[in-house]
Amino acid sequence: MAKLEIRTNCLLGYSQSIDVYHPNEMKSKINVFLLLHGMGGDHSSWNRFNLEGYVEKYNCVFVCPSASNSFYMNMETGDDFYDYISTQVLNIVEDIIVMNSPKFFICGLSMGGYGAFKIGLSKNKFSGIGNLSGAIDLKTLYTQDGPEVNYLKEFVKSNLEQQDLIENLTNKPSIRVYSYIGSNDFLYPLYNEFNMLIKNSFKSNKIVIDDGNHDCLFWISRFEEMIIYLLGER
Repeated sequence: MAKLEIRTNCLLGYSQSIDVYHPNEMKSKINVFLLLHGMGGDHSSWNRFNLEGYVEKYNCVFVCPSASNSFYMNMETGDDFYDYISTQVLNIVEDIIVMNSPKFFICGLSMGGYGAFKIGLSKNKFSGIGNLSGAIDLKTLYTQDGPEVNYLKEFVKSNLEQQDLIENLTNKPSIRVYSYIGSNDFLYPLYNEFNMLIKNSFKSNKIVIDDGNHDCLFWISRFEEMIIYLLGER
C-alpha cells in the first residue's frame, strides 16, 4: 500500500491537498472511492478510518480531497467546490495513477454525505453512493433550531436552491446505495422520508440504523460494511 499527498493548483485558484491511498501493484478492475469529509474537516479527516487496511483487501484506491465548509456546492459567495470535486479531482488522480478498468464510487460523512448524493446523482461516473449520517435535507434542516443547525446555517445561507436532494433521488435507479444513520443523531428526524425514497428509488440499497449519534466512532464502525456492500459481487 502506498499513500500520496498531491498538492495541486486547482481551478479554485489556489493550492489544495488530495490524499490518495493505492495498492503497490495496480491490478485490473480497480475500485476507486472518492471520500468526502464533513463540516470542519479536510482531506486528513479520513486518517482515522484505517484506509491502509482496505486498499489491498478490496483492491481500492481512496481519494480524499478538501472542500472547506462548502457542502460541495458552487458557492454564491465562495469557491466552485462542486466543479472542483466532481470534475477536476478524479482527473488529477487518473493523470498520476494509471488505473486499469476503474470503477468509481463516492462516499461521505455528515456534510460529505450530502455531497456524495449531490455529485453521485448528477454525474454518470459513479456506480455506488455511500452515506454516513449525511445532512441530506438541508431545506428542512434550515427551518429548525439548535446549536448544530444554527452553526450549519452560517454556511448554507442563500444556496437553498441547490440543495434539494429529495427531488433528484429518482433519476439514477441503477446506482447502488448504502445509507447509515444513528437514532440518537440530531439529523435522524430527517431520515424517515429519505429512507423511504431510497428504498423506492434504488433497486440495490442498504439502509442501516443503530443507536449511534453524530460521531466519528460510529462512522468508523460502519465503514468496511459500506465498502463491502457498494462493491457487491465484483
